[in-house]
Amino acid sequence: MSRTPPFIRNRHFCYSLEQSTDEKWWRDLPSSIPRWAWVAVLVWSIILLSTLPVGLLYFSLAKSTDFDEVVRALKGRGQGPSLAAESIQETLQDHGRLSSAVRIGASRRGTSTGTSVYRRVQGAYLAWFQKDWKPSVLAVNRFDRDDVVLRYEIEVHSFTIFAVPYALLIGLFLYSCKKLKKSSP
Repeated sequence: MSRTPPFIRNRHFCYSLEQSTDEKWWRDLPSSIPRWAWVAVLVWSIILLSTLPVGLLYFSLAKSTDFDEVVRALKGRGQGPSLAAESIQETLQDHGRLSSAVRIGASRRGTSTGTSVYRRVQGAYLAWFQKDWKPSVLAVNRFDRDDVVLRYEIEVHSFTIFAVPYALLIGLFLYSCKKLKKSSP
């Protein structure tokens, strides 16, 4: 009887423990996909997985009511901070009223110039506007100097700019699975 458990007998998807201890495990990968593609997917996955927890941790800890006020003002349910009034009006003219928004991230960057500390705090939302039928990424930026708010900026970006790399990665994965299925006996 074979020592290899039945769920890892197929060499195309899983490897036995004896093979996994080999220093040259990457030589056993299916040959239909170039080695550089496997390395690129591995590097891209490491980058994504290493940055995701940091963003989620900051997102969960950051409670920013002024960003929520800006979003409410874009929905037409109140007024935002007075320093954001001009940016809110420009966004309403360009994209219309905000229909729905889901907060997807936050970031904080700062620099020090000896006596002053400059910060940029950003809240990112997946947003739908009345004039645009596609989802957009709404970025609300707040600029501070020594914890005094200087100004707000509102940026609206197409969601497809952010979705294309993920779609390509998923497409590469599905293509490799299809090739593996064809090459397996």
